[in-house]
Amino acid sequence: MSQSKRMAKEKACAYSLVSLPIELSKHVAVYLPGRFIVGSLMLACKLFQTQLVEAVTELDLESDNTTDAVVISIAKRFHNHLETIELSCCCELSDVSLVALALHCPRLTSVCIFETNFEDFGVLTLAQYCPNMESVKLGGCYALTDASLTALGKYCKELKIFDLHFDDEGNSNFTDRGLNDLVDGCPKIESLKLGGCSACTNFSIFSIGCHLPGLKIIDLSCYGNGVLTDAAVKALAKCCSELVSVNLSGCEKLNDGALIALSTKCPALTDVNISYCSRLTSKSTLALVKNCSRLASIDISYTDMADKSVTALAAYCPDLLTVGFEGLNVTDAALTVFAKCCRKIKEVYVGNCAKLSNVAFLSLADNCPELHFLSLGCNGGTKLESAVNDSTVLALALGCPRLNYIVGLFRCPKVTINLEKARGSASRIAAVANDALNQRSKNSSE
Repeated sequence: MSQSKRMAKEKACAYSLVSLPIELSKHVAVYLPGRFIVGSLMLACKLFQTQLVEAVTELDLESDNTTDAVVISIAKRFHNHLETIELSCCCELSDVSLVALALHCPRLTSVCIFETNFEDFGVLTLAQYCPNMESVKLGGCYALTDASLTALGKYCKELKIFDLHFDDEGNSNFTDRGLNDLVDGCPKIESLKLGGCSACTNFSIFSIGCHLPGLKIIDLSCYGNGVLTDAAVKALAKCCSELVSVNLSGCEKLNDGALIALSTKCPALTDVNISYCSRLTSKSTLALVKNCSRLASIDISYTDMADKSVTALAAYCPDLLTVGFEGLNVTDAALTVFAKCCRKIKEVYVGNCAKLSNVAFLSLADNCPELHFLSLGCNGGTKLESAVNDSTVLALALGCPRLNYIVGLFRCPKVTINLEKARGSASRIAAVANDALNQRSKNSSE
């Protein structure tokens, strides 16, 4: 073998997987699917396996095909290093998996088991053996009860993020007793999501206010089947003045007084969702925009608000990034004012706004270059169905180069092109216009 070939071979060997620095291996591992790490990389040489085990601290195994045997194998291999595991939608798993993780992975700090069939015994064991957990997400776990919340409150004193959100019909397994045990035992909780906990009452809200003064994020959408009252929200606002994100969607008993108190006591709010709160009026919006100068996202869809609220947002919140105006009686004039003032807006939801026409979307195209998501809705016989056409899409593609998706175009009979084709046409139009300007400039100089 020639010397040059020998040197090339030695150089190639020097840059093998095993030679990677441990910090680089950790960085790479974060971007690899958990199943690939377990199923493929663990078949490499023993030296690389040892290095990989030390590098991997997070695993995402979200899949319908993940089995107890896979999780048990992972728990044994990554025992002293695994800190975060994602098991959402792993419907085939039983409590055996959680017990294995509890016994072999004492350093776990984050566990997500959304929409799984785990029972209280698994969560209890996990809480006992992994007391340093900081993030636990149990939303969609219909087999769990208050016993799981009590266990977490008893053993996991470092808990900061807790998610018990349920979609659709909600869940009646969790009651005030379980929630009270949780917040009483975990005073460091900063993010609490309880949307859809249909059996809970206002008592828990008062308890949350008393035990979690440092709370920053709370989701109470459809909480207690809409039982939430003004008094409960006022108490929460008074005790949790550091709140930055509040979701009260579907809490139909709330009146303007609750939102006025919230905006007054919690001036740091940046994200507010009050959609489907039918009793709220423009007084709520005015209070929010005047008191919460950092507001970046607001959803007032399907409320009794209209132009006055939209123009107030335009006047006081020029830095808004996301807005929800679906189902409002907002007009072209108001949305035009909004578009001119809120030029940084990135997401706009205006489905089922019966009074809007093509004019509103041309205003967005002319004034909102950062827009990347737009929902038209276009159902229910609104003017949008006949007003939105190819010129609308073309204008949006030309004026909003970052726009990735427009929801509802397929319901507009006059639209024959998609966003991708429109963007191609817009690029050609821009190129022609640019050439014309350059030529005019050249002629003027001559």
